[in-house]
Amino acid sequence: MNSFPYFSDVDTTLIKQSPIRDYLGVLPIWTSVARPLEPNLANAISNYRGISAVLFIYYLDKNSKSEYVNKSNKFRLFFQYMEGLIEYFFAVNEEMKPCYGASQLTKEAEQVISIDSGVITNGLYQFYRGSCRRSKLLSKDWKLDNGVESCIKSICDKHKSAIINLISFIESEIKGKSNKLTPNDILKKDEAVFKLFKAVFNNGDLKEYLKEKLFLDENLHPYAKACLTVRNHNQKDNNMKTTSLDFLRQVQQETNKSDPDWKYKSELKDIIVCEPFLQLIDDCFQLIRISDDMNIEALAKEIDSEHRLSLMKEVSNQFLNLASKFESSRFDQLFALARLLREGKITIFLRELISYHQQIMKGRGGDPLIIIEGQIIRSPFDVFNRDKVELLKNISNKSASNNNYYIYTTANIYGQLTESENAK
Repeated sequence: MNSFPYFSDVDTTLIKQSPIRDYLGVLPIWTSVARPLEPNLANAISNYRGISAVLFIYYLDKNSKSEYVNKSNKFRLFFQYMEGLIEYFFAVNEEMKPCYGASQLTKEAEQVISIDSGVITNGLYQFYRGSCRRSKLLSKDWKLDNGVESCIKSICDKHKSAIINLISFIESEIKGKSNKLTPNDILKKDEAVFKLFKAVFNNGDLKEYLKEKLFLDENLHPYAKACLTVRNHNQKDNNMKTTSLDFLRQVQQETNKSDPDWKYKSELKDIIVCEPFLQLIDDCFQLIRISDDMNIEALAKEIDSEHRLSLMKEVSNQFLNLASKFESSRFDQLFALARLLREGKITIFLRELISYHQQIMKGRGGDPLIIIEGQIIRSPFDVFNRDKVELLKNISNKSASNNNYYIYTTANIYGQLTESENAK
């Protein structure tokens, strides 16, 4: 298993990722722990219609793509032009929202989209396709599920002339090689294409089929409903400071109320055990970062109060309970750090945390944010404003660190797909 969440080969067409992002490499940790509860959706997904869009593009590729696009191996460009059109269509329709790159989309009639801009024309390809494959709406070799193909075919059969016009337009744009797209050159000038898009992205049968496939395991419905309930409650109370841990504990209460013997009770508990440790190592890392030019043993003494150390040992010991369930080189490294904390070896823990971070950054081809020269901490990059007293308090009590575990994605997509049921 590749424990790094980044591509080994650079694809210049994809949205860029900074090597500084996820500097402790915890993304593959929380994603692994969360996957049993959210087996299909990617974290970046915000709109179920984006999944519909990916499936629609693959349907057109299979059934209606021109010989020119096919023979010249232009599927990636075909996808990008379609993605630009669809995202703009979402932006100008009040009841819909763009799936990715919303900040760069406007309702201006003459908006021009750069095909190689990296945001508007790459989000669906980079983030939404994986969820289509996870949920088996697309196979491993990118073939459409029979049910979804039937849904889309029933729509497209009623709009054959619009599809011909759409394919012809994209073909001419690709041949023009300008890499610029003015969506209203087709959406405003050809009402049939606009109606085709409305038919696809407002289709009730397709929406219902997506709900069935994305939330196939009925035992996960109580969790999805609880995520939605808790999110709505926090939004209503304008409680925007709710951390993932707070959220998950509220979800746990909701699922226990609905079914005390819920099948995935243990998996939810695993997340609640995992998150405090990830918060703890992040706070410790931030504490090291703001301690430039300080002796590492002196910092260890600041951390090593009796009350604080007992809490760190407790969090670490609970995290180590996951060792029998999760295996990877990344997990093994974090379990080793947890054992050091459990044994109260603070100075060694801090050194090993820095070494662990350096390995992460080296694997990405980036420079470490912290180095050690003998006993002295060096933090060569500018550090955003964090207060030492606040960080020490976080270690003792509750961190502001906030990993995701797909919980907001689950709440959003389940809410969108069941909105008619929720309104009853």
